[in-house]
Amino acid sequence: MPSIEAGVSMLSKSMEDQKLIVQMLTDTVVAQQNNAPAKEVLQKVDAAAEEQSATLGTLIDETI
Repeated sequence: MPSIEAGVSMLSKSMEDQKLIVQMLTDTVVAQQNNAPAKEVLQKVDAAAEEQSATLGTLIDETI
């Protein structure tokens, strides 16, 4: 059974990868500043990232 530290490390790595993906998406959307649908998508991505970040914190707290 993996240790708590290993589990947290794996979750953190996953979050780093997801942050990079979100950043690439954000950069693409910002490049299309005048595109209203793109701005809406960006807001949804931000909301999803915040929700996932909160979920990760809860998961780590529950694990510990």
